[in-house]
Amino acid sequence: EALRPQEPDWRALRTLLRELEFKQLLEAIDARASTAAELATPIQPLTTVEDVARCLRQIGGAAPAAMWCWPMQAAAGEASGSAVAGVVLALAGEERSAWVAPLDRAALQTASGKRLGEWLADPTAKKVSHDGKAAIRALGRLGLALNGIAGDTMLAAYLLNPARTNQTLSDLS
Repeated sequence: EALRPQEPDWRALRTLLRELEFKQLLEAIDARASTAAELATPIQPLTTVEDVARCLRQIGGAAPAAMWCWPMQAAAGEASGSAVAGVVLALAGEERSAWVAPLDRAALQTASGKRLGEWLADPTAKKVSHDGKAAIRALGRLGLALNGIAGDTMLAAYLLNPARTNQTLSDLS
């Protein structure tokens, strides 16, 4: 029974091929994978204090948490300019877990927003980001501090190849 052919672990296979930079094989695997659900990590919203607590428990291990932060633009008709309306904060842990939280000034007044703000400011909570400098600026405009950055994939990519003109996360994957 153990020797009977089975479906491969698509996620592990994709991770290995991405690590080895086999882009054509990755494309073939994506085309052949049984379902997109096997490749996808479910994304959970961070709306309550319980959601935030569960998220921080799962990403609070020895490994740094992956963190992305994108500025949200003001909606049409709202005051624009250099003010950031808010940010979308995405967090990921090791165990196929990912969370997303839109943060604006109103959300930061809630218990869950305050708890996320505390975690972002905590220098002992290690985080890996892409373009940490932009995240620090965007969060700073909302009055949040970002400490504990243990790594920055954009900076690492630049150090590996300074001649590369584009250091976006999608270009690096």
